[in-house]
Amino acid sequence: MCDNDDKRFLVTSHIDRWADNPENRGNLANTLLLCRIHDSLFEYGYFSFTDNLEILRKPTKSLFTNTVLLNTTEFLARPIVPPAPQFLHNHRSRTGY
Repeated sequence: MCDNDDKRFLVTSHIDRWADNPENRGNLANTLLLCRIHDSLFEYGYFSFTDNLEILRKPTKSLFTNTVLLNTTEFLARPIVPPAPQFLHNHRSRTGY
């Protein structure tokens, strides 16, 4: 989602949180590789995805967050294992999309 290539700042982000869906913790279709900033923004619902992986954004008053979101336009590299629609749906529901 950004041009960060420093492995120290990349995390495996769960679409459906561990606590919400323990049976899918190891399911690669429930994960995204994100930088720590995008991971936090995703976790708190500042952005989500359609089933076609188009980005959905929420308005915010934070200049920093808006700047990051405006520069987040698409996946720079498509995931090897695409996120499953069921997990994306759950994320959208949980975060108010």
